[in-house]
Amino acid sequence: MSTNMTTLGEVSDRVDSMSQNCHDALVDVPAISFESLETMKIGGERHTLRTIAQRSIAWRLGIPYNYLARCPQGASGRADEPLDQERETRTAVHSVR
Repeated sequence: MSTNMTTLGEVSDRVDSMSQNCHDALVDVPAISFESLETMKIGGERHTLRTIAQRSIAWRLGIPYNYLARCPQGASGRADEPLDQERETRTAVHSVR
C-alpha cells in the first residue's frame, strides 16, 4: 500500500499557492497571432506553447497534429496560416502569469 497519501486540504493549499500569481485577462481576438505552431503572441507578448497546447489547438481546428506540424508554409509565407485564419473567427480568454 502506498504511503504517499495526502488530504484534500493539502491539495487545495498547493493549488492556491501555485495560482497566486495567475489571473485571467480578457483579450481581443485581433491581439492574438501565431508565429508558428510552437509560438504565439498575445497582446504583444510572446508565449511558447507546450506540446499539449499545440495538440489541443490542432484538435479544435479539426486538423491532425502531425499534419499541421509538417505543414509547409502557406500562401502568405507562414506555416501558421491555418491557425491565424481560425483565430479570426473566435473570441478568447487568456490566462496569464
